[in-house]
Amino acid sequence: MRGSIRRGLGAGIAAVSVAVSGAATADDDGFFSNLFDGISIGGFFQIESAYRLTDDQNPNNQTSNPFNNRTVSRSGLPAVASGITSGAQDVLDTLGGVLTGLGLDPVANGFDALNLGQVGLNDQLEKGLAFKEDNFNMTFLRGEVDIEWPIARNVRLKATMRAIFDVDRYKQFDDEMQQFPTQQAPLNAIGTLNGNSPNLFEYRYESWVPQLQSGLLPGEQAGGAAFFAANTAAIQASNARLREAIQGDESSSYLEVAGQDYMLDFPNLYLDIEFGALLIRAGNQQIAWGDALFFRILDVPNGLDLRRHGIFDVAVEEFSDKRIPSLGIRASYTTEVPLLPGEWEFDGYVQRFRPTILPNPNTPYNIIPSQFTVRDNFKDFDSEANYGIRIRGNLGPVELQLVANRRYNPLGAFTWTANGVEEDGLLLPVPNNGLILSRTPFEVDGTGVQSATEFSTFGARTHLDHFEGLNAAIREFPAAQQLLAAEVDTNDRQLQQEDLFFQLTGGLRGHIRREYFRENNYGLGASYRVNETPFIGGQTIVSLEGQYTPDRVFTPITLDPNPDELIVEDEYQIAFVAERFQRFTAGFPAMFMVLQHLHNSESDLVGFHLSGYGSRPRASVNDPTTDTTSRSSYNATVFAFQQPFPNRVWVVNFATLYDWGGGILVQPGVAWKPNREWKVETYVNYVDHISGNRYEDTLDAVGFIDELNLRINYQF
Repeated sequence: MRGSIRRGLGAGIAAVSVAVSGAATADDDGFFSNLFDGISIGGFFQIESAYRLTDDQNPNNQTSNPFNNRTVSRSGLPAVASGITSGAQDVLDTLGGVLTGLGLDPVANGFDALNLGQVGLNDQLEKGLAFKEDNFNMTFLRGEVDIEWPIARNVRLKATMRAIFDVDRYKQFDDEMQQFPTQQAPLNAIGTLNGNSPNLFEYRYESWVPQLQSGLLPGEQAGGAAFFAANTAAIQASNARLREAIQGDESSSYLEVAGQDYMLDFPNLYLDIEFGALLIRAGNQQIAWGDALFFRILDVPNGLDLRRHGIFDVAVEEFSDKRIPSLGIRASYTTEVPLLPGEWEFDGYVQRFRPTILPNPNTPYNIIPSQFTVRDNFKDFDSEANYGIRIRGNLGPVELQLVANRRYNPLGAFTWTANGVEEDGLLLPVPNNGLILSRTPFEVDGTGVQSATEFSTFGARTHLDHFEGLNAAIREFPAAQQLLAAEVDTNDRQLQQEDLFFQLTGGLRGHIRREYFRENNYGLGASYRVNETPFIGGQTIVSLEGQYTPDRVFTPITLDPNPDELIVEDEYQIAFVAERFQRFTAGFPAMFMVLQHLHNSESDLVGFHLSGYGSRPRASVNDPTTDTTSRSSYNATVFAFQQPFPNRVWVVNFATLYDWGGGILVQPGVAWKPNREWKVETYVNYVDHISGNRYEDTLDAVGFIDELNLRINYQF
């Protein structure tokens, strides 16, 4: 019903727009000639594509997982093996018989239930997913219509309608590619929203969390097979409700309609109302307080939409197509202030909170490994509001701005959560093991993690601690201990424990919950314009921006759901920016150049805490339990320039970001605009790790992004 309302709203507004444009031309002498006098309609159509320049594929997606078609040795051993209790011994003594039933000779595999401290279950795995390459990251058809309507002398309506359609060039993942060995669970739709195909645009958050239907049913302790046989209908109904909840509400905006390969929304739909020096803007809007490339120090009101192209649009566009619009009211008032020179602007807003939208699993720019299901708890924050104020003016030659903002951090924090899927899939001879497993973060699923080596590797890639992360999942979810999982203190015991559970299930999918936390942001910006730089001439603007956030909440690197284990730190962020216009010859327009440096005390470029940096895969039993390197602060430097040619038919763009952890992003490009209507633009995104420990490099997580981008734009 809700989707139907949205579709009706979108169609209705579109129809009104068409009717308005028709009335403005067809009824020149009637009532509408006055009502719609001065209305303007414009926009553009665009083809946008990104072609992959290398064979590197996104490792976070299932069919480009680097462990596909790779043989990995596994050595499974229960964590309780070196200190077996009498309660656990009976279960362990029967494990050899279970393995025999699976066609795995316990002796041949080195398994002896009576001597578990020395030997385990050894095998080799080749992950049963076909590795597929794809030449295109995206091919979009896009259109935007801009309407500006002066309703009255001091009232103006502004609307932008945006439509994007994917022509389905990205087909890295579909049903036919899944070939699972018989002992592995079938593909689970929870892991891949909207079935098994890439869902590019339909952002979903969990609508509600169902209670476990069978948790207290009579006969719970009667035995696994008997219990599930007696309660099959109730359990299946519970699982169906869970899947419905995880894929619950669509998008986070009431003015967006999205599907698997299309989206239609209104980035802007608001009224501007002027009362002298007071301007009020009411409606769906984006608030842009910052203008730095890549960095967002004072640009705090809105989160970012990273579904379409991640952060890899043209850098000089300064997130103009990324900020997530939201319903709100913004007011700006300019006046003189006693004891201060000149006029000062007071700019404030109240706006519905909207989170940053991350790319979905198995889509080109996905950054969360697809072996994990993210359950977004946005439902509890849907009606919350952000608000803030900015004061801006001049103190002599210095332009000064002060910012105070209270918001929910749009990135949020991620922690383990119980999966709730009551399926009897664990092979360990524990009564009701499917019910017990549903109370842990791990769901039996062949598209999940299948070896300790894989789990450790992806932990390092995402700057998480796989060792303490599993300990946290066992400690905070006591049901895991009923399955003989236990906290351990050495890396080799952890790896062996992981391998055993992967061997007994065919794969485990992790479930993590995303929640949001309020914070206060205090910002200061100062800019100084140098009209004539000594020796070299030209105009230079030097700026310094800073933000201080007390008690900012970050994702714990162990994903520990205990509120006391969330990382809470005071953070300061400082950016130095130097912008310059320099004309080198009389025949060419001035070149625009910008040099920036960012320093964060606690988090990286995206907003995750630095304590996980330096983590590395610990797939060897000889690896130490703890790591010795990490980043104490984050530093990055940006240089960019834009050089127009005579008549501005050609423009050369260049931007590069160097992460002091050893990574670099280089983005050269050129634009050709032969007339007002047409513009053709091409640019390259090249990412590489060039020095140091790659696990201390933020950009290494997107090192697969080497692409040639093309935009063909027709403006009307």
